Parts: sequence; C-alpha cells; structure tokens
Amino acid sequence: MYASAKVGCIIVIIAVVNLLFIEETDAENVFENGVEGDIVCPGTNKKLSRKAGERDHYELLRKQFENCTFVNGNLELTFVENANWDLSFLQNIREVTGYVLIVFVFTEHIPLNNLQIIRGQTLYSHPDDGVGKYSLYVAKNGDVGSNVGLRSLGLEKLGEILNGEVAFINNPYLCHVDTIAWDDLITGPMRGPPQIDIAAPGSCAACHPDCNGHCWGPRKTQCQSLTKLNCAEQCRRGRCYGPNALDCCHQSCAAGCSGPLDTDCYACRNFNNSGTCVDKCPPLEIYIPNEFKLSSNPYGKYTYGSTCINECPAHLLKDRSHGACVRECSPGYMADDGNFCVSCIGPCPKACDGGEVTAANIEQFRDCTVINGVINILDKAFKGYVE
Repeated sequence: MYASAKVGCIIVIIAVVNLLFIEETDAENVFENGVEGDIVCPGTNKKLSRKAGERDHYELLRKQFENCTFVNGNLELTFVENANWDLSFLQNIREVTGYVLIVFVFTEHIPLNNLQIIRGQTLYSHPDDGVGKYSLYVAKNGDVGSNVGLRSLGLEKLGEILNGEVAFINNPYLCHVDTIAWDDLITGPMRGPPQIDIAAPGSCAACHPDCNGHCWGPRKTQCQSLTKLNCAEQCRRGRCYGPNALDCCHQSCAAGCSGPLDTDCYACRNFNNSGTCVDKCPPLEIYIPNEFKLSSNPYGKYTYGSTCINECPAHLLKDRSHGACVRECSPGYMADDGNFCVSCIGPCPKACDGGEVTAANIEQFRDCTVINGVINILDKAFKGYVE
C-alpha cells in the first residue's frame, strides 16, 4: 500500500499477460478499401538488413507487396540477386507514401510501370549521409563480373515525387534515367542535379524520336510525360494536361491529370475520397446550426494515409474525435473492445515490465496499471539506494 502511494500508480501484478502485438510490416496486414477496391499494404523499414536466406527473403517481398495498389510506408526492394526471379507482383502499385529503395536487385527490369506518385513522407538515410533525404534511392544493382544487373526501371507513369531527392549510384547496366527531366518530377526543392551513376555512354539505346529526349526506355510507349515544364504560365502553380492556358489540372491533383476536374487526377495531392481529390476527408460529424448540436454525418469517413475510407483496417484504431485511423490513442484515451479510442475513466491503462524496484528506478513505474511479469519491492526502495 505504501509502495503504491509513493509511486503514484495502481499496480496489478500478474504472472502472465497475453499481449496483442501488431507488426505493421507484416505482409498479411493488407486492407481492401471497399469503396474503390484498392489494396493498401503496409510498407517496410528494414533498409539494408536481411534476416532470411536469399530465397526466403524474396518470398517475403512477394508476400508483402503482391496485389498491392497502395504502399502505406516504404517500398524496399533489396537483395534480389537472382536475375531470373519474377517481380511481376509489383506491377499493380500506384502509390508509395514513403521512399522507394532499390539495392542489390539484379533482374533486368523492375515492373513498376503503374507507379504514379512517391510521396516521400519518410526519407531514406544512407549511412554516409546521416540525415534522411532520399525518396528514390537506386544503388549497386549489377555484377560486372557476371554481366547481370538492372537495365530498366519501368517508371513510365511516375508523375510526381512530392518530397525528397533521388540518387542512382553504381548501376553499371541501368539505362535512360539520365534522360529524365527530374525537375518536372520533383516538387520539393532540389539542392542540385541528382547523382546519376549508370551504364556507360553509348551502351544504351536512344529514346524514341517522339519522346523529345526524355524516356524510361527506347519504345514510343516509354516517353516521359512532362506535366509541369511544358505548362502555360497560368498552370505553373500545379500541373497540366496540355500546353494551353485552359489545360490546367485541378489544384488538388498530383502527378498529372486527364482533364480540369478534381476527378481527373492521376493521384491526389492530399486525400482521395472515392475517386475525388479533396483537401480533407468528410467529417464523421456535422454541425446543425438551427439545432445547435452535432449530428452523425452519413457521408463521413476516416482518414487513412492519403485515402478516405468507411472503416479502418483491423490493425489500426479508430479515433472518432479526429476522424482518423491511428496506431495508438491520444493521451487521455484508450482503446475499447471495438477498437475505438474512448476517454479513460480514471488512469489510462499503462503496461510496464516487472523487475526489481529501487529508489533509483521507481519513477519508471509511475502511472502503471499493469505489470508484465512480477515485481520485487526491496527495503532499499524506501530506505535509500546504496550501491
């Protein structure tokens, strides 16, 4: 009793606690947006680590990203050193919210031909640079001795990189990325031209004449579509679908568009609400002025990444006060049995690891309501700590 008062917590000692642990990089945590049918998959944050053998690592990648259209996080493609392995499981990906990392990939082609936007909400930090700054980092994708390696990225539909820089380092067979107008793709500030270390000049086929020197490959279908540099002055604040003054994309668009409406965008700058680009998702509640009260909004949706959805995926909690899908509730709130964040009655649940309690570590147990394991409260916790 005395110990509880001193620590200022309510302690429940239990021998065994079953914890719910969500690993968001688990490939099985995919979520289907029932409105649009898009498959949203969590990204990874392993950088250049590999915890499995070559074949098992490839299978983990395939399981992680197969059938995905949206990657909520980073797309890390690493250690695919067998040139014959099939990467077609990447072909449906349209959006990556974090960075794209491609290192030690020896297949000739990476079929990211439907990727439209890299948001760069998290940036890759190379060990030599320290600070994260890359939204697209492609390095060491070839073996000169065996004449195998990456030759084509296949990013024909990539229309915008919202944040971060790009780098191509030690890619002895990679072609055409030096022809790309990166100042058309990259929205944020560029500290200088991208670092591009690729195949030797003269070893790559020329762009098709219709591409005007900007392409991802030699075919006519592989031209880079310029949606910023070729715009009329009236469209300079955003993007365009043609050279005329009336060919401006809607301000909510990213990566280009097929027309002037907010439903014509290839990707959304902020949020996608069932095919319409919006600045924010419809609120879950609306104010009724003549009744001076809040009422449930039948069109309200939760914010999940850059998408407005009717229900949050099972591995996230529902914060109705902010209309968002979250990993953890705000201070003063806890998750109920329905995965909703609700106000705590009294102290919010807080789990702490057990162990020996002394005057030196007693503050670690402040506000705990559950102890994982057991605690051993010693006399010296109250008589003073002596080494």
